Amino acid sequence: MHKSITFVTLLVLCVLCGCKNTFKQKSDNTNSESVEKHPKNIKEENDDKEDKSLNFTVMKFTEKEWKEMQISYNKIIHADDNWTEEDGDADMLARVLNSNDISIGGKLRYHVLKQYGFKFIPDSIYIERIKYVFGIDLNNTEHLRSNKLRVYDDYSVYLIPDNRTVNHNYEGCCEFNYNRDNCYFFRKYGIVFYEQPLADIIDMEKSTDKDNVYLYKNDESFHWNNYILYGNKGSLMWFWNLEYDYSETFRRLLYFFGYDKEEKINKSVLNELNKITDPDYHKTFAGWDIEGNLQIREGLLKTVSESTTATFDKYYKVLEAYTRALGDLSDNDTKEFRDEFTPSERRKVLAYTVNILQPLYEHFFMDSSNAVVGVLMNICTTDDTLLLEWEQNNYYGLSHLPRIIELLNKTQK
Repeated sequence: MHKSITFVTLLVLCVLCGCKNTFKQKSDNTNSESVEKHPKNIKEENDDKEDKSLNFTVMKFTEKEWKEMQISYNKIIHADDNWTEEDGDADMLARVLNSNDISIGGKLRYHVLKQYGFKFIPDSIYIERIKYVFGIDLNNTEHLRSNKLRVYDDYSVYLIPDNRTVNHNYEGCCEFNYNRDNCYFFRKYGIVFYEQPLADIIDMEKSTDKDNVYLYKNDESFHWNNYILYGNKGSLMWFWNLEYDYSETFRRLLYFFGYDKEEKINKSVLNELNKITDPDYHKTFAGWDIEGNLQIREGLLKTVSESTTATFDKYYKVLEAYTRALGDLSDNDTKEFRDEFTPSERRKVLAYTVNILQPLYEHFFMDSSNAVVGVLMNICTTDDTLLLEWEQNNYYGLSHLPRIIELLNKTQK
């Protein structure tokens, strides 16, 4: 009898252990590279059910939380009720929102991601990943709080200017403008958003009380966090495959934060520069980090170098045009762009671009080894301090620059 009980006990334990391992394996694959595991496929499977909301069957809000959500929701829905012709194109929503509305929206998005089965990373890894992508150390933000980063109890928001021509002054940024892609960091939840998280994600027609709250699906939140926090390529491609063009949202990671570590985003920036007749060069190959220090986007330069071939010169030409725009002090059309830089910053950026261009020309397009040198010669006619400053800075450690200057000297003789 004792042996029978022991055998049954062992059998039960084995079954339980097997279930535990099965759950662990399933959980571990939640944020994997496989697109088949992503919500996009869940959405496709459920398209015919006409149910675009998620039901919180296991999570319950308190009465206080539910009332706050209702108040915030109604504020958003009725923001335009008092609009008059005098308001014109004013953002009525920005007039009524406050940080509490964002806190509520962040909490709701957090629970949406829980319903998706998103794996929330530990705080230490979250801090590292935010610093890797955005260059922001959330443990050290005091010096950023004057005009770039606003910190609240539940979240921090990094304010992004209206356009890329704004350099270090962020005072004009409206924090609660719904059309502004500011970055919202919810450290307490371990998530981040590129747009305002608001209570309008609640499906009020189906939600009846604090114990029965329905939220709309939000595949974008899942895939954004899955890429930003895990570097998941499948989630990045999910955005690229959407009918709505999200590429500018990702390009802003490079423009405003210097994130040049993703070739897909780098090529999107280069393609954008290539297709426009009068391209906006602001904050592309060079910009400023969040501390206001000059930042050469070496990853973007590397993409130019590694993508250029004898039959593909599109990115090479983009960089060459950028170099001319930055170097020619006599060109009034690009003066605003050049004036963003101090003279020393401008000369340093030129050193990096020329250091990439000349070897590419010699390797793939060499009718004459002096093609880029010719561009440099024209630049020197309007900036006679350029070469001296390069030499004084030991050519910034750039391997090709001394030889390029030798070619320049030979050409001038």
